[in-house]
Amino acid sequence: MNQNLKNLEEKLKAFHKRRIKKHQEKMKRKQEEKHKVIGLDLDGVVYDFETPFSEWLKMNNGSDLVRPDKYNLEERYDLIDSKEESKSLLCRFAQHRPFLWIPEYEESINLIKKLSRSNQIYYITDRNWHKQNAEDTFLRLKDDGLLDRNQCIIFSGNKGDEARKRKLDYLVEDNLENVIDTMGKSLSTQPILMDRDYNRKNRPSSVPTVKNWRELFNYLVDEIWLND
Repeated sequence: MNQNLKNLEEKLKAFHKRRIKKHQEKMKRKQEEKHKVIGLDLDGVVYDFETPFSEWLKMNNGSDLVRPDKYNLEERYDLIDSKEESKSLLCRFAQHRPFLWIPEYEESINLIKKLSRSNQIYYITDRNWHKQNAEDTFLRLKDDGLLDRNQCIIFSGNKGDEARKRKLDYLVEDNLENVIDTMGKSLSTQPILMDRDYNRKNRPSSVPTVKNWRELFNYLVDEIWLND
């Protein structure tokens, strides 16, 4: 009788152990399914390049913001006549190594850290127009604590190609052209537009728009954790 009871107890323990293991495997699969790949533009999304650049442009070139609805500098500011002049001014500004000190948008740093705990983050930026930019970008991200095993930098202006190549689930952008490019090249990527005065015209109705990092964070959390 005692032996039968002992055998029954061992069977119950083995059954309970199998159930625990099965549950753990199920939770692990569920967690893996919720792991997303998120692409973030830097300027206009994580960091505010526009404000310090506008101030410098006013002091050094006398240029004023005259068309806030335009993205390109030669259309956005007066006294800039061509793309060549725009590039020249940007390179002059880059001598001050702005990517070491330009301000971040409110809550961007802390909320990126939260997202990166269970998601892969790619910083995809077109900052390769000056030789110092790449090094300074790396140093700033590292100083802000935004470079760990789930975060890396990609220097590229071809956002649609990168979205497809990196298999992004989401791409957060402020440039409407990059959003449209991504929609055409990576059907599995959901672009998200950070609201700026220069991207309010002709927005695709299928693209979510957020006004700040709190809205973006809440949107992504809802998408990742509630809609899977």
